[in-house]
Amino acid sequence: MCRGSLLLACCISFLVLALADPAEADLVAWWRLEEGSGTAVKSEVDSPAKDATIVGGGSVAWIDSDLALGANTSYALQFSGAGGDFVQANTYTGIGGNNPRSVTAWIKTSEVSSNDTIVSWGENATGNRFTVRENAGWGGGQLRALRCEVQGGFITGTAEVSDGEWHHVGVIFDGGGTADVKMYVDGKLDTPSNIGDLTLDTDNSANTVAIGGWPNGQRVMIGFIDDVRIYDHALSDAEVGFAMTGEPNPYAYSPSPADGAIHEATWATFGWSPGDLADSHDVYLGDSFDDVNNATRDSEVYRGNHTTLLYVAGFPGYAYPNGFVPGTTYYWRIDEVSDTNPDSPWKGNVWSFSVPPHTAWRPVPADGAKFIDSDVVLSWTPGWGG
Repeated sequence: MCRGSLLLACCISFLVLALADPAEADLVAWWRLEEGSGTAVKSEVDSPAKDATIVGGGSVAWIDSDLALGANTSYALQFSGAGGDFVQANTYTGIGGNNPRSVTAWIKTSEVSSNDTIVSWGENATGNRFTVRENAGWGGGQLRALRCEVQGGFITGTAEVSDGEWHHVGVIFDGGGTADVKMYVDGKLDTPSNIGDLTLDTDNSANTVAIGGWPNGQRVMIGFIDDVRIYDHALSDAEVGFAMTGEPNPYAYSPSPADGAIHEATWATFGWSPGDLADSHDVYLGDSFDDVNNATRDSEVYRGNHTTLLYVAGFPGYAYPNGFVPGTTYYWRIDEVSDTNPDSPWKGNVWSFSVPPHTAWRPVPADGAKFIDSDVVLSWTPGWGG
């Protein structure tokens, strides 16, 4: 191998190792609440670091009847509303700042009071606490609906969840403020009834995650809770459904570069989180949505089957050896493959990223626009490197 080629190979290897962080977004805490007795509560992932304990005066009780249908469960926890009686993570402090997160759980309650907390963590200061609860009327909105609040900001849904029946609830956040939170009830996207928008800045430096109450032991649930999960990414509609039924998610998710990203480089290391059943991954990459969406293993845009969670392109010896072309949008897809499951492969979503041009782009008004106001303010997006 000539010296130049050897140097290039070394540089590529270094970049892959240094910059490839193949989307580690995942289920980060999962309390199935299947112990049935005692005060120890195990997390199904990252145990013992995410384990929890039933604390307080002993009013939290295990039940093994009248459970949520379809929840794939044998036990649940009943909360009496007694102050200080709830479940508290031993050391796990939740997800902080403005970072994406999802919380799902099964709940059953008929209470309409301040005793309605499902999951909570963070400090009780403006924007610093993250709480999922039933709405008891604070800040308006639909009474008895699902509510997410951050101390000073909130979003309340429309579907009633405090009706004495079991419901699966999900709160999904992908950055921004409370107005950007999505809420799901029984697998369906709920419609907000009231919003008090405030940017999330969850302080997870001290208090650990609480189930059935605030971390300080207040606002304890009166009702039942089961199968509590925290994810460090925003769940898709399909993933919410998988969490509700307890079935595995076979699809790849959490692409990097993110779907729709502006990518200021002529090369990329692609990463993703794998489906639960995947043994390997078919990679498709091209500059036509239709070509990638309709591709099979016989197509030009098929880039091979891989057992790792990364794929490199834009270097000699890889796809697009001369680099990505500025001003071009590229599309990619990951199909998850199982060696034993007859339903394999599972076709993934088509994701995209755009390499910006070196010249100015995205003009306002748009190119060719008509009937423009005489006092219009002209604007544009600077070219890459401009």
